[in-house]
Amino acid sequence: MPGGAQQEDFTALDDTEEMIRIAAAIEIQDVALTGGEIAELLSFLDALTDARAAQGALGAPGAVPSGLPMDSQ
Repeated sequence: MPGGAQQEDFTALDDTEEMIRIAAAIEIQDVALTGGEIAELLSFLDALTDARAAQGALGAPGAVPSGLPMDSQ
């Protein structure tokens, strides 16, 4: 989301009737997680992040694990 969340993204949170409709539409059951499980999930999600990716600095790798030749560009 370029620019992050906007105020209008939160309009429904200020509307009690809309919040009731949203809650009534939930079709899944709650999952109770321990503090440790939450920490493990957050650690996993953090492992998926790469600050360099946000800067567009990924590019093509210099080599691949198979050792096959790379196309030069």
